[in-house]
Amino acid sequence: MGAKPIKLTMHAVERSLTYGLEPEGITHIIREGAKKPEGKTKCRYILKTRKETLVAICDEDDERVIVITVMKRGA
Repeated sequence: MGAKPIKLTMHAVERSLTYGLEPEGITHIIREGAKKPEGKTKCRYILKTRKETLVAICDEDDERVIVITVMKRGA
């Protein structure tokens, strides 16, 4: 089975642009980051780099991943 499609909310796009992340960067966080469940459908993907930590909070079901918001910590 292939990877689930990733849908971005308008809020997630706006937040990523304020941090200088392209939509491909959000996809990279989800594909490469560590997944931490937060309830029945919500989860948090965390990707740590040398300079910063990127976090994507998502709502996930069997068919797709919906990115709710994106955060950037560190540099």
